[in-house]
Amino acid sequence: MRLSRAGNNCHGIQGRNRPLIEIDGGLRGRGSRAYIHSGQDNDARGSSLAATATSTLSTTEGPIDNKPGYDRIAVLGGGISGLATAYYLAKLLPPEAKIDIYEASDRLGGWVDSKKIQVPGGEVVFEHGPRTLRPHTHAGMIVVELIRELGLEDELLVVTKNSESARNRFIYYPDRLVKMPGPGQDFYDMAWTVLTEDVFTQFWQAFGEPWRRPRDNSLEDESVGSFLARRFGTSHIGDNIVSAVLHGIYAGDINKLSAKSLLPSLWHEEKRFGSLIRGAAFKASRNMKILQVRDAVLDLTIKNQLAGAPIQQTLEDASVYTFKNGMETLTKALASYLRAMKNVQIKTGHPINSVKYMAETDRIKISTGKNLPIKPYAHVISTISSQALAGLTDVPGQFAKSLQTSLQAIPSVTVMVVNLFYKQEGLAPNGFGYLIPRSINFDQNPECALGVVFDSDSTQGQDTVSGTKLTVMLGGHWWDSFDTYPTTEEGEKMARRVLERHLHITESPLAVNVSLHKDCIPQYTVGHTQRMQKANTDLHRAFGGRLAVTGNSYNGVGLNDCVRNAAQLVGQMLFFDAKPEAMPNAKPNATRRPLGNLKRISGLEFKGSDYWMVLEREDGTEYIRSGQ
Repeated sequence: MRLSRAGNNCHGIQGRNRPLIEIDGGLRGRGSRAYIHSGQDNDARGSSLAATATSTLSTTEGPIDNKPGYDRIAVLGGGISGLATAYYLAKLLPPEAKIDIYEASDRLGGWVDSKKIQVPGGEVVFEHGPRTLRPHTHAGMIVVELIRELGLEDELLVVTKNSESARNRFIYYPDRLVKMPGPGQDFYDMAWTVLTEDVFTQFWQAFGEPWRRPRDNSLEDESVGSFLARRFGTSHIGDNIVSAVLHGIYAGDINKLSAKSLLPSLWHEEKRFGSLIRGAAFKASRNMKILQVRDAVLDLTIKNQLAGAPIQQTLEDASVYTFKNGMETLTKALASYLRAMKNVQIKTGHPINSVKYMAETDRIKISTGKNLPIKPYAHVISTISSQALAGLTDVPGQFAKSLQTSLQAIPSVTVMVVNLFYKQEGLAPNGFGYLIPRSINFDQNPECALGVVFDSDSTQGQDTVSGTKLTVMLGGHWWDSFDTYPTTEEGEKMARRVLERHLHITESPLAVNVSLHKDCIPQYTVGHTQRMQKANTDLHRAFGGRLAVTGNSYNGVGLNDCVRNAAQLVGQMLFFDAKPEAMPNAKPNATRRPLGNLKRISGLEFKGSDYWMVLEREDGTEYIRSGQ
């Protein structure tokens, strides 16, 4: 590795002379060059460390070198983030390292919860949490690699890109299902939909976007709704379409959620090009991608590693995928792996009461509801929600208020999930399902539904009996002001009323399951990245870098995001020395830290930092150039 500088102008992209890191060897493909640019001159080294963390985890074989000073590590939370974190620790640390997982409930998996329900003639799988995964995102590639390592390839169920479930996705507006334009659809059909359906009202104003002024440099963040209205000259696109999409992902309010956090690429490209449409045209004309650093590194590493692997061939044409026995297949496999490790202890039914940093010994002491003596830990990794962690931290008075304010500033929403199975087939249209925008009239959605999934189409192959399987999602930000939530009986009635009004389903279901998930989806509201930067500082001050955080409170709410962030956190802790010349252009062992010298991090060091790469293809060569 060597430090170098780029020129002032690369194919029309303006950039000042800034320090770059040129990576040779294993991080690039044959006959290619790669440049990583940092948005801040004095952080070039740090950005490269963050970027390569995940790819290093995937390419390293065996545990780190044995050296004196082995320590104990505690992982708080046994959901997907906690299990993935413990998995990467157990995989890469020597067997002398002691890893304890604390889970308050009596089961592992967190929000990932699949249940087999007996019905006349067979059984059906009800998903109470996430139900499908996308394989071709950058975070998705990490999960695909994890599935391969766990030997779960034969458990996959794939929904192909040309299936009706992938091609038919709907929005309910104003009183009917409207099919969204998408791949594989005839151009004239798409044009007719856009021109005639009310949901696309004022869509034509988007064509004036290139001539609208970019945001002022002083604007650090704004809501997704404000950002879209400012760029496209109308609130209708956000209210009618994007709000529905965000209901499906975040169950959140488009006028509160952060544009910088949820739409980082668009936020960046407005600053870079002055216009989203001009930016898209510029990239298309040069076969270019602009990615955050860690995504660009994955483009150059793990994507090539997976190329040709059987699992990649299985998922090559996949839109989404799931597992034959439900998503819990993944968390159960992780738990089985960890239980087989002699240096890992899984402690279910152990709620944490406090987390305290002891400056005199430079260790962290935790206490649980079991009131048993626990030896202090060298490092604690919290994967529980930020608000739950805020209530557990026991820190000196001068740090307490600041840290708790930072962690409590991430609100969450509550969602009720209602699974229904009907013996009759074909009760719902062929497709994935539909989402409901914020702009719909109250009389069309008094139950505060967020959307409906047509599970019979979206997860074919799980059930042993034919019929119609649906999932109704209720609540989210609509319930922010609620002091109490609907009961199980009320939830079933509400879901059935939604299906009767929207899909004209009057039949009685054979099986119903109602799950209330309190505070299940964190909300990245305006200013989230700034608050995470403050939380990073507060965690370091209060815990000396001994307490790190990951999980869906911070940098992505999806399962793919949680696994990817767990991998990156472990990579940052275990593999990187302070010297830039020790990056993995040499042997992987050169970058490994002895266990007694794990890097002190909070897990939030790079949240909100503007690290970007530009990938261009010219005559088979890939370049990563400057970008902020």
